[in-house]
Amino acid sequence: MSDALVWQLVRKNNCFMKKRGKFTFSAERANAAKQHTFQASGLANQKAVGVELDANKNVVMIVKSKKESNARKPKSMFMTIGMKKGSRSAIATADKYLGKYRPDLKPAVLSRISAFYRGKNKAVKSSK
Repeated sequence: MSDALVWQLVRKNNCFMKKRGKFTFSAERANAAKQHTFQASGLANQKAVGVELDANKNVVMIVKSKKESNARKPKSMFMTIGMKKGSRSAIATADKYLGKYRPDLKPAVLSRISAFYRGKNKAVKSSK
């Protein structure tokens, strides 16, 4: 199915929509901006990118797999790119990867990565 058709089907109602007043956000796994828009949607785009924390509280970049055979397998639909070395290394890795993959989402992904590392550093400092 084309991306535009999928967006027309899911834009008015899906389980990931979060309406807060006059704003509509999205809780999709591969939605870097967390906004309910076609550009940022992880459901409607074949090239989707997201950022989250894994079980060990490390920052990981989520990328939708390019294999069509994984389209119906939710567990293997996304691949993760680990970023354990620190914020500068993580931002450089994401910048390099997104320059070719989705340059339009680069600002959203980089801001989420830096926000995760800022929060991670505050949590470490406050526990001492």
